[in-house]
Amino acid sequence: MVRLLSIQYLRALAAFGVVLYHSTMGSSWSSATGSGNAGVDLFFVISGFIMWFLTVRTPLTPVEFIYYRTARIAPSYWLFTILLAVSALLFPSAFSRLRVTVLDLVLSLLFIPHYSPTDGRILPTLAPGWTLNYEMFFYALFASFLFLRPQRRFVSLLCALGFLSCIGLLYSGANALIATYTSPILLEFASGVVIGRLWEVNSLPTRQSFGVAAILIGVLVFVIGSIWPVGDKYRIFMWGFPAFLLVAGFLSIEVNGKFFNSAFLGLLGDSSYSLYLVHSFVIAAITKLISLFHVETLTNSIFFQSGIIMANIALSTLAGVVFYLFVERKVTGKLRNLPRALVFQYRYWRRPASPDPVV
Repeated sequence: MVRLLSIQYLRALAAFGVVLYHSTMGSSWSSATGSGNAGVDLFFVISGFIMWFLTVRTPLTPVEFIYYRTARIAPSYWLFTILLAVSALLFPSAFSRLRVTVLDLVLSLLFIPHYSPTDGRILPTLAPGWTLNYEMFFYALFASFLFLRPQRRFVSLLCALGFLSCIGLLYSGANALIATYTSPILLEFASGVVIGRLWEVNSLPTRQSFGVAAILIGVLVFVIGSIWPVGDKYRIFMWGFPAFLLVAGFLSIEVNGKFFNSAFLGLLGDSSYSLYLVHSFVIAAITKLISLFHVETLTNSIFFQSGIIMANIALSTLAGVVFYLFVERKVTGKLRNLPRALVFQYRYWRRPASPDPVV
């Protein structure tokens, strides 16, 4: 089993960025942590790289690929989505701003983009799941090219993602499916695929100076994007491009054999998906506790805000690690190792099941 340390650490960084961004919303720190939301863009670049890296090392049929990706993504997401919907039904006063309909819930569970009955935006019942709608679409598109040899697959996939993104730049309608599936943010997956292809053919620069320079430039662009936000229209440039540089830079340093090994950071990387899903529940619970104890007057204090932010991050991290160790890892492992006959017909299988090497 191959374990890329740089990817694990970057996954942890991406999750922490999102948690930090959501933890500081509405506080005095929000202007300084706006680029934390770029953790999503970092996830997309990483996803593009991992999918290419995974399927080149272990060739999969489209059905195998979709099954493994669904088994990896869906169970935890479905659990938290249903938990949120049931909680909103049983405790409406605690979720006064959330509206959940049967159609909204079904579309959310099926990863189908739609307008939320809560605020009219294109969001599923569990708001962080909007990124998974992009992920699942990318998986479906990626699977459709798996029958091609790597070189043709690479070109075809990039052309498809580029074509869809161009349509998105021209599209001005309000259809949720078209708006999502033609978003320029798809190019972030494409950039990850490019890194994966460079890795595959041993063309990724291995000079440590390149890796360091790419990381520094990426961080600089992130900072600029935080200070002068440019909106979603240019997100691919201000957040997608530096995310590409970070992934390429970290991998370049690891290829050079100069990467440290940290079990703690590795665990955080493993639990990053759980952290991404659970953090909104933790932040909501802490916010509710503040209102119950009537300490709203303290929220204007920068020291109080800092304490709440630290509590959000620490408790979200703890909850994410616990959920990963005791739920996500076990459920995903069992689904991955299901007997073939219970999952596919014999004609779909051409080799023994192989576990995900890096995800």
